[in-house]
Parts: sequence; structure tokens; C-alpha cells
Amino acid sequence: MKCMQFILCYMRKGRK
Repeated sequence: MKCMQFILCYMRKGRK
């Protein structure tokens, strides 16, 4: 996962 804001990306993509 290449995200600048790993936390933001994880939270956004972690809404499963």
C-alpha cells in the first residue's frame, strides 16, 4: 500500500 497518510488510507480503506 503506497499511501502518504498510511493512517488515513488505512482508516478509509479499513471501513469494510
